[in-house]
Amino acid sequence: MDRGRLLRRDRAREGDEDQKEQVDDYGHGTHIAGLIAAGQYVCFAVIARGTDAAIGLFQVRSLDPAFGTAEWEFALACEFWGTGFFIDGARLVVDFTFDTIGAHRLEARAALKNGRGSGALRKVGAVQEVVLRKWFLRDGEYLDQALWAILQDEWRETKSVSGPSVVVH
Repeated sequence: MDRGRLLRRDRAREGDEDQKEQVDDYGHGTHIAGLIAAGQYVCFAVIARGTDAAIGLFQVRSLDPAFGTAEWEFALACEFWGTGFFIDGARLVVDFTFDTIGAHRLEARAALKNGRGSGALRKVGAVQEVVLRKWFLRDGEYLDQALWAILQDEWRETKSVSGPSVVVH
């Protein structure tokens, strides 16, 4: 990733208070800590070159015990939208999910109102499969959400045609 780097934090170590605090800050403390301990969750921080501060993150969690199907979530500070950080990081995370973890399917969800998020998923090769009507509540309104997926065989086929697109230093 020429623009920066991804740092992986996927294991809670005994006595690692910083990890406990980070997990608890997300409000998912017990659940996420259990997934980390079981090897069912990985989180990457996006770090811009020349800085030590995270500007975003990618999370991947297993949707089944064998990690055959995974779900990912991502967030990037708005001042870095449209800079290429998402695409570079997403390609690395998708590669990791398929090549290292061994998942065959990677899912994501995006509110239908979130055109930018849907566009980013489409750009990285995800296919919209279904709309989940009134799936989640935000600010007193039930919103529709799209389910997107990338399949391992399609990802590999696309990569073999286009070649590697991200350089990691």
